[in-house]
Order: sequence, then C-alpha cells, then structure tokens
Amino acid sequence: MLLLRCATAQVCYINSMESIEAWQEDVKKKKDDLSLVFQRLGRKQRRSDQSATTLITIQEALDVQDFDVFEASVDRLCSHYENNGATKLFNRYLYPHFGHIKSFSQAIGQMTQDQDATSLCWGSILTVIQCACQTTENAEEILGQLTNLQQLLPDCQKDIDLYPGSSRLKFILGDIYENYLEYCIVILRSMTRNAFAQTIRNLFSSSLRCDLKKLNGKAKSNSDAWDNAVNREERVRADQMRKQLTHTQSHSSTAPGPTFPLHTVYIQEKNDFFGREAELDTLYKMLVENHTESKPIS
Repeated sequence: MLLLRCATAQVCYINSMESIEAWQEDVKKKKDDLSLVFQRLGRKQRRSDQSATTLITIQEALDVQDFDVFEASVDRLCSHYENNGATKLFNRYLYPHFGHIKSFSQAIGQMTQDQDATSLCWGSILTVIQCACQTTENAEEILGQLTNLQQLLPDCQKDIDLYPGSSRLKFILGDIYENYLEYCIVILRSMTRNAFAQTIRNLFSSSLRCDLKKLNGKAKSNSDAWDNAVNREERVRADQMRKQLTHTQSHSSTAPGPTFPLHTVYIQEKNDFFGREAELDTLYKMLVENHTESKPIS
C-alpha cells in the first residue's frame, strides 16, 4: 500500500510538472501573438497621430503586476476620457465585474508561478479598454463584450485555494486562460485593420461578432466544466470526511471500556461493604457485649 501511494504521488508530481511546462509554452505563444498585435497597434497609432492621445503605452500595460496597479490604470483612463462618456461606461460595464478578473488573474499567477502570465491578463484587457476609449462610437459595444467575458469567469482563486491538488481544475483553468487571451486578441486584431482617427464602421462586423460568439460559447462551456469539477471535488471531500468519521466511530466502539464505569462506583462500594458478613457479625457482638457490661445493675 505504501509503495502504491508513493508511486501515485510520483505520477501526480510528474503530471504537475508537465502541466506547468505546457502552461509556460502557452504563455510564450500568446505573448508572441499579443506582441504582434501590439506592434500593429503602435504603427496605426503613429500613422493616425493617436500616439499623442495614448495615455498608457503597450509596454506599460504589459508591466502591470497586480490588481491595484491595473485598477489605478483604469481610473486614469476613465479620467482622461471623461469627456467621451468614459465614466458612465466604466461604472456600467467595468467596475462591477472587477472581482472576476481579479480572482482569475490571481489563480493564473498561483498556478503558473510566472509573472508574465498574470501580466498578460492585465495588459491585454487594459489595451482593449484604452482602444475602446479611443474609438468612441464602438466603446460601449467593446466594453459590453468584455463584460460578457468577465461574467463567465468563475471564482477561480477561491476554488483553487479550496482544492489546491485538483489537476482537473488546473487543466480547465488553462482552457479559460487561453480563451480569455484569444478573446482580447480577436478584438485588438479587428482594431488594427482600421485607422484610429477614423470612424470604425465595420469594427463589429458580422464575422467579428461570429468569432466573439464562438469564444463566448467556449467560455460558457469552460465555466460549466469548472462548476462540474468543483462539485466533484466537493463530493470527493465529503466522502473522505464521511469515511474518516465512520472509521473513528468504529474504532471507539471496539475499544475496551473502563473496568468500573463512573455510574457503578457507588453500587460497587455498597456491595463491597454489605457483603462482608463476618466483619459485621464481629462488630455487632462487640457492641452488644460492651453495652451489656456497661449497663448498671438495678
């Protein structure tokens, strides 16, 4: 049994290492894809003189390390584009759902142990938000799409903390991560086909909407798979606790009890005393004889 457990633990460790290596490879591929998109965005900005109105550079977006920096960057964008109605849009579409991406990004960082993976989450969505602000006619639709995506993100960090050893959750988290970055890449690629200074009439063309619809469908499937995996982990843990409780109760019922339980002490003492008839007879005779000898003669 011990050898079997050791072998199982070794297999789990190997699978975990392979999963981390696969994650790192996926991170590299997505970062390369985003780098190409960012380069195109930079060229479009320079051609259309949008660089003068770009508040956060692409490199700054990729250097975001945590949620606090991300939130501060979004606040800067909100203030900078306030005249374009950014405050109203941000309050409606972004701020209420920040908890989803915060939990998701923290889980990504915990699993991959790679800061680049977390920075890609922050940087990609931050770039999409800024581009949406620069294309005012489509800002609401773009932010609405981001809201749909964020609402489909499960509370990854909480579940990973509850079940840190679940390889199934980590596998699904990888799918959620890839789909999330692809979602941002698809939107950004569409933006590179149009000059920022011009009205983007075909930004959300039928083909783009179709692509985003597919990604939304995949995000929904991943979310359902995540919920099913969490439910399975809950059942497994409940079964383990039930078995442990049953084993404890069985062990306590077969253990030998005390020789003299507390409720029998008084009874046992009475039996020990009243059962000694010889001692009682001797005591009686002594008392009677002494009483007779000391009785005065009338």
